[in-house]
Amino acid sequence: PHFFCLPRHSPGCISELATQMAIILAGKQFIFTFSQFVIPIIISNKGRCMEFIKPGPKKRDDASIRKVKSPWERDYMLAETRDVFAEYLEMVIQYGFVTIFVAAFPLAPLLALVNNLLEMRLDSFKFVAQLRRPIGFKSKDIGIWSSILSAVGKIAVVCNAYIIAFSSDFLPMMLYTLDNKEKNAKRRNMLSG
Repeated sequence: PHFFCLPRHSPGCISELATQMAIILAGKQFIFTFSQFVIPIIISNKGRCMEFIKPGPKKRDDASIRKVKSPWERDYMLAETRDVFAEYLEMVIQYGFVTIFVAAFPLAPLLALVNNLLEMRLDSFKFVAQLRRPIGFKSKDIGIWSSILSAVGKIAVVCNAYIIAFSSDFLPMMLYTLDNKEKNAKRRNMLSG
């Protein structure tokens, strides 16, 4: 009955799939979130880092010589804002992993929630303190992402049904129960007949 998994006495492919999902959601997602936080800090502070690497001639640190930059000048010195395509893509990939393989790894929604709460805070800090203010434009909706999310949802229903059907004892038990009901019905008919 376990067509795609290891023999019956071993845990099978459901445990391997759960391990892979744990690695993807707990490991890769948090590493990616951390790198999204650290890289803009390095980019926005590269001028200060260069001063430490190549110290120039000593300047007088006199208040009359030092020019205080206005807020818009400081904002202009920040790193440029990226397109939101990468943000949407990251969320759609995470949504796909969570919905398609939730039957194999039920902790996936919890890990995704923790990751999204952390990323929401880090993104808000990044957009306020590390990146230039993005240029806004009107949009009716999220565009093609809506169709992609709908397709992923439909694929998730089918994949979860297959995961439950082929990696558990659900189908063999149902077939056994139906087969026994038919045999018992035939025996009753023969005895009553």
